[in-house]
Amino acid sequence: MRNILLLVSAVGSLGTFPVMAQHIADREVKYEYQRLPLTPLDKSIKHYQVVVVAPYEAENDRAQQEYKRALASVDADFAQAEASHAKAVAAAKADYEQKLAEYNKQSLATKMLNKGVLNEGKPVLSLPYPPQKLQPMPPLMRPTVDKDATAGGLKVPGYTRGGQGAVVTVTLYGMEASEPKKDESSAAYLRNATNPNNPTYVIDYRYPVGVKVEVPGQGLVVNETIPATNEYQHQQTAISAYSSPEQRKQEIDPLEAKLRENNLKLVQQYLDSQFGVATVPRTTMLYTIEPKKMTYDEYQPAYEAAIAAYKKLSEEPAAAQQFFATALAQWD
Repeated sequence: MRNILLLVSAVGSLGTFPVMAQHIADREVKYEYQRLPLTPLDKSIKHYQVVVVAPYEAENDRAQQEYKRALASVDADFAQAEASHAKAVAAAKADYEQKLAEYNKQSLATKMLNKGVLNEGKPVLSLPYPPQKLQPMPPLMRPTVDKDATAGGLKVPGYTRGGQGAVVTVTLYGMEASEPKKDESSAAYLRNATNPNNPTYVIDYRYPVGVKVEVPGQGLVVNETIPATNEYQHQQTAISAYSSPEQRKQEIDPLEAKLRENNLKLVQQYLDSQFGVATVPRTTMLYTIEPKKMTYDEYQPAYEAAIAAYKKLSEEPAAAQQFFATALAQWD
């Protein structure tokens, strides 16, 4: 860009010539250049692979295992409950028979006295309720991600996927969301004033994503959580502190999917800027002089050299620099 500025300033200096003696024409020039990474990898590295891990999914595995154990123990627990119930029924009947026999031995006067004064009448058989065979509730699983497909969607520009080379590990830490709380903002206050029975709730949430890059012979190059993914965001929500787990999941899962998608885009931007070598298209304006009453033949070679420099900037940077030098020398 320094070269084009010098070329433009050189054209600007021509303003001292009579206006009718020249015509300055501009031309749009499209060119490409190699954008270099902020953290260059060793020149020997030509390949890469991406691995995606989601440690939070282990919670799903644990919950599923607990659910399977609970299912397996339902019959055994119910059989044990039935046996305990049978014993309790037998004990209740035995107690009833004993109290009934004692009651029948009482005189009529004693029975009337006990009923009228002590409120004790004839014994009643009271049996415990039979046990119920309750099936365990399936666990609420956290959203999972297709790790292979996600890894396939991430790339390091300028390198070839597969083979021995850089290993990029992307860690999805999963959604973190706070408990719903009442929105205390002024806008929410006005809404709640008109509809106090339906207050507005908000949640704080984030979806941290980490990136680790390792290369053979060099070891760990970077290992960090992308800062933007680690910042909490705020969302008005239909769920409240009294919502059921199922209602919360229905509200949170789509939000998590959207945030994961956005943060994976941040991961790609991070890989592009830190490690990628990309060919970037650009457009600039190049000025030349079209003669009227005077000739400027010496400037035409400079103009052509500048165009050639831009065309070679991407694939032949050394040659491009030589053409830029030629153009500047001829302008001067």
